[in-house]
Amino acid sequence: MDPITHGLIGMAVSAAGQNTFSILSPITVATVTGSILPDGDIVMRTLGNAAYLKHHRGGSHSLIGIALEAMAAGGVLKLFYPETSVFTLMLWVFIGTLTHILSDLLNSYGAKILWPLSNKKYTLCMLTITDPIILGLAAISTISSYKNLGYNKYIIAIFILYIMSKVFMHVYGSILLRREFCDICHIRKIHLLPSMIAFYKFQYIIEGSMSKIVGDINFLYHRVRVFDIFKGQDDGIEEHVLKSRTAKYFKEFTPIFHIDFEKINDGYKALLTDLRYILKGEFLHHATIIYDEKMNILEEKFNPYNINKNIDV
Repeated sequence: MDPITHGLIGMAVSAAGQNTFSILSPITVATVTGSILPDGDIVMRTLGNAAYLKHHRGGSHSLIGIALEAMAAGGVLKLFYPETSVFTLMLWVFIGTLTHILSDLLNSYGAKILWPLSNKKYTLCMLTITDPIILGLAAISTISSYKNLGYNKYIIAIFILYIMSKVFMHVYGSILLRREFCDICHIRKIHLLPSMIAFYKFQYIIEGSMSKIVGDINFLYHRVRVFDIFKGQDDGIEEHVLKSRTAKYFKEFTPIFHIDFEKINDGYKALLTDLRYILKGEFLHHATIIYDEKMNILEEKFNPYNINKNIDV
């Protein structure tokens, strides 16, 4: 989720814990602080995009991380609210951080909630990074609490119905795709991810025995579109490519990728593509590895956001 949505969700949740809502009350400030605190890992950008993309939603988004953040932030807020118990401040900061990681779990990027026990990013793949419905509900809830309009019970009901609709899209989407492609390929696994641009669309990635099919489902018009079909590579070539430093980084960065391998002038080129994110008809993230004729690595680059953007890992 984006910082504005996180902050508004935190403010909406804090309103439920107060008889009289106030933007500057210790509960509101503590909860909103907690709701944006995990994204403090943005400081990793000072080390470059590769470091940021690798560590974003890592330790700061884990259960251990948010507990430590709550204790630290609660202690600092005690200086500004001496009349409020430090444990109360810590509790509401922790509640705020919980809303943050739960929101991030609902979108496709996920979070390493079990770090350091596991480096896996867990995700429920329900919402876009900036979801207009969630943003709107959080904003209306905050206004309702501030003006004491009493709309929050309706907002909660709408939120539950919205999440249920996303669950339905997941279930129905999987059934629809199996019916659509059962005669085309042997389906091993189906990934459904929220579209980056429309809340009524889901992107799909079908892993077949010989290929991967990428496209989207428009639930508004009940339409399935194929964006691209990727043929599988020889297992020996794929194994060799995955030994490189950049490929290991890329595999940790994304669980769903494809490797294209081709002969070029005096050697070979491996192009790794993250299949999760498509924007304006292009995949967002890639990695490129250049080999000589004896398959020695000459050059390897991570290409985040744009195929022409080269970063050393």
